[in-house]
Amino acid sequence: MDLKVLEAGLAAIIKPVHENDQTEGSFLNQILGNILGFSGSHPLSSNLFGTERLPSIARSLPKIPRGFLDAHHNVDFRNNQYVGKSFRRGGLPYECPSGSYRYALKVSDMYGDNKWLGKDKNAWAVAYHATSLKNALSIVENGFDFSKCKRNKFGNGMYFTPSPEHALNNYGVEFECDKKVSHILISHSWGTYIVKFQKYKLIIQVRIDYANLSPENIKSVDETGRGVEYWIATDKEQIRPYGICIYPLDN
Repeated sequence: MDLKVLEAGLAAIIKPVHENDQTEGSFLNQILGNILGFSGSHPLSSNLFGTERLPSIARSLPKIPRGFLDAHHNVDFRNNQYVGKSFRRGGLPYECPSGSYRYALKVSDMYGDNKWLGKDKNAWAVAYHATSLKNALSIVENGFDFSKCKRNKFGNGMYFTPSPEHALNNYGVEFECDKKVSHILISHSWGTYIVKFQKYKLIIQVRIDYANLSPENIKSVDETGRGVEYWIATDKEQIRPYGICIYPLDN
């Protein structure tokens, strides 16, 4: 959709409105719905004026069968309440994916006992892998595809890092929510109305069988030269994805 055409159309049929005018706001909401293809009020916000709510991203990822998700273990890391706090999993430091909303995958009892998913030294360590939305959907349903692991800098294998920030900023891939509006900016200057599509990145949160990785597949900070460690899995059995961390990006 051409946003300039949309803006021109809105400006032609809707007069400038005031932030405290709920009647006109509802009308604008309805008009936007008609133009952009959803019925009734916008499903992600009841009041568009001065509101920047994050959408239910689970609704924006309709291709993931609900049977794969475990809402009971979702965690909202967006308010950074875990920043500066120290955690460990499998005896190693655990960095929370601050700034994201973590949608949990349904993995309890999938592998027999759940010791790997615990917090003590017998649990598996936490790591992250950045990818595209398309690949994330495939990973959720089928696991990691190790046939794609070729010509990597430190040898063949699937690369992970204990740093969510590094994975996100260096390898995350932007995506939109199926082209549906999830962020709306109303500008009253010159009577214009601007619609933006919210953009996101994601990383996969996994548990990795760190204790059984080959020493040559644990790359130190000095070896990577990137300020973080890389952990390289060479077998699907060494990796268990258990969360999708979604990060909203600034428009």
